[in-house]
Amino acid sequence: MKKKLLIGISLLMCALTQAQEKEQYLYVLGGGGVHNLSYTFPGNQNTINGGLGYQLSIGYSYFFDSHWGLNTGIGIQSFNSSSKLNFSDSIVNQIDAEGEKYKYFAQYNNWTETQQSLFFDIPLNLLYRLNFNSKTKLLLGLGGKVSFPIYNSYKITDGNIVTSGYYERYNLILTDLPQDGFPLIQDKTDSYYNLNKSIGYNLKPAFMLLFDLGITREIHKNLDFYIGGYLNYGLNNILNLEYKNITSPGGYDQNTQKFVFNYNGVLAANQIAIITPVSFGIKLGLYIKVSPNKTPKIINELQEKILRDTVIVEKEIIKSVYVDRIVNNTDSIGKTKQQYVDFVTAIKNCSNTIIQFKATSAIITKYDQIRILELSNALKANKNMILHIIGHTDNLSSHEFNIQLGLRRAEEVKQKFIDLGVNSSQLKTESKGFDHPIAPNNSEINREKNRRVQLEIDAIGL
Repeated sequence: MKKKLLIGISLLMCALTQAQEKEQYLYVLGGGGVHNLSYTFPGNQNTINGGLGYQLSIGYSYFFDSHWGLNTGIGIQSFNSSSKLNFSDSIVNQIDAEGEKYKYFAQYNNWTETQQSLFFDIPLNLLYRLNFNSKTKLLLGLGGKVSFPIYNSYKITDGNIVTSGYYERYNLILTDLPQDGFPLIQDKTDSYYNLNKSIGYNLKPAFMLLFDLGITREIHKNLDFYIGGYLNYGLNNILNLEYKNITSPGGYDQNTQKFVFNYNGVLAANQIAIITPVSFGIKLGLYIKVSPNKTPKIINELQEKILRDTVIVEKEIIKSVYVDRIVNNTDSIGKTKQQYVDFVTAIKNCSNTIIQFKATSAIITKYDQIRILELSNALKANKNMILHIIGHTDNLSSHEFNIQLGLRRAEEVKQKFIDLGVNSSQLKTESKGFDHPIAPNNSEINREKNRRVQLEIDAIGL
């Protein structure tokens, strides 16, 4: 009766411990790559190029279990692009200083402008984590973000604009006559004109798909280093359509006694209809665990008492040498008392342990996951302990199929141990298929007994 009570309490303690396994992280990440405001400008002689940019973010990650979690935070990222234009456009019904109507023409020659934007990001994505070993993990993120433009600007770097006017009344074209309001415009203030630039350009918030793939590596207790790649792709058009010309005449200013030309920027031009932000690159940073898997003190104390009592209950089946080592707290090769308690518990609970499965399934039940959790503590405390994981099946399908099914079951159990921090070198898997039944495969009850994984302690370095 005492033995059953101890086992029941032990299972309860393990369940409470497992409930503590949800992990929380704070992260700081930064990176850079190609960050492009993607758009097109019609015309074979016009070229649009993407640019480089950066992203910085801080946030919070919450893992529901060893694999799945959610991630959110805040950040900023920059986007850049450039255009070199060779085309002409026009504006009708313009009035000159003498009240004459004319049609304005502008010929852009290698007119080069760069555009820069800075966005404020709010991401939310689903995380999947795959443990390579106790320190190294693959981290995949898929989700979306809302990005708000907080700064937009442009810069003219090269080229010129030849302005001219067509007077239909006289069938006359005036060009290269700065004193009449048709100068050669460059990025400067001329003696005949002022180029009044707009402050920037207007963009709408972006809704972006995001994909991250990287690796975390534990570099210190509760501190992981991250390196990986990212891809952000805009799902909506962020351009506020203005349908303006890049430049337009503003008439003659009596105060400055100069001709005025308004410069609206390339992204305000009526030739552009869609802008899509796209970015991809490399980022790195740190994940800081803020909820280490610490079992409450009361649970630790109860578990220690259970282990002590279990050793007393089972001491008649344990060799006296191990009992002596437990009582004396240590031995000649430095094993601690807790390590031998773990060893004893492993012998008692896990030798010839059987994990059952449903037909053609490799899914582990919650009850068996608790048993795996118990054994993982012993394996982590005794690095020389080797666990043999053997998959078995019933005989309802071919031999080849059941060999593969048995191996899947063994590998699934092995992965659970790895997820709990056990070194993969301590875990050996194999499949027997239906070659070693523990009951005749002549009824469903017996076949259910044969669908199993058997755990055996194969070697112990004590």
